[in-house]
Amino acid sequence: MPSPQITPTAAQQTLNHFSSVAARAPQPTGRYVVFTEKQGNLADGTGGYLRTSVIDSVTGDVWTYQKGAGVPAQLPVDRHGSLTEAQYNALPTSPAALRAALISQANKDRAAAVKGEEEVIKRAGFSAAQKKRINVSSLLLRENSSDKVFDEASMMLWNPLVGPALRSGLFKVLAQTPGVVVDKHAEDSSGRAAVEISRHQTYGPVDEQVFENPAGTSVLETASTWPKASEDTGDLYLSITRTTTVPASPYHS
Repeated sequence: MPSPQITPTAAQQTLNHFSSVAARAPQPTGRYVVFTEKQGNLADGTGGYLRTSVIDSVTGDVWTYQKGAGVPAQLPVDRHGSLTEAQYNALPTSPAALRAALISQANKDRAAAVKGEEEVIKRAGFSAAQKKRINVSSLLLRENSSDKVFDEASMMLWNPLVGPALRSGLFKVLAQTPGVVVDKHAEDSSGRAAVEISRHQTYGPVDEQVFENPAGTSVLETASTWPKASEDTGDLYLSITRTTTVPASPYHS
């Protein structure tokens, strides 16, 4: 007896389409990626500050320049702050293997976060009440595998060093992840037309959002929406270019 035909949902059809578009994209050239963004609480249209980051695709080193109230104009160079282009290209792209790799990376990230939290508590000698307020480990214990997959996939999708094959695979993984919602008629916080890819993460509770260019060629914004609007955060991507040298800060007069 033949197996019943399973029809993809509208959300899965959109994500699978983006996967096909990504797979056909050319591999970018130029050693250094330069991307500008507005970062912070963008929900009301007035918050946030400007940031320009430069990533060395060969070493993963990151240069960061900023402009805004209360932020330093330049951060120290973050040596190996990003995976390199070669490391991204080495990741599996088939959905099952990529999903497993995303969960493995999430577990490493969470273990590092918990260790960092424990070191802060130990150095500061916090009280029990203070420990409870900053306790990230209690949140992480409530994460399920789909929470981890969406977190890691959304973080990778915006990174300009992620090549066509991996980007294609990430959309396939999201199409198979329970709880992923797609809105084809959304806008990012600057008013640009976008396709919103989101998921309500069980550990927060928080809604994680990725706003994709409707053409399926780039991420316009990533955001986290919490029950208290004051806790919302976002990254609005304004431009992405490649160059052969590390540029100076665009914010210096």
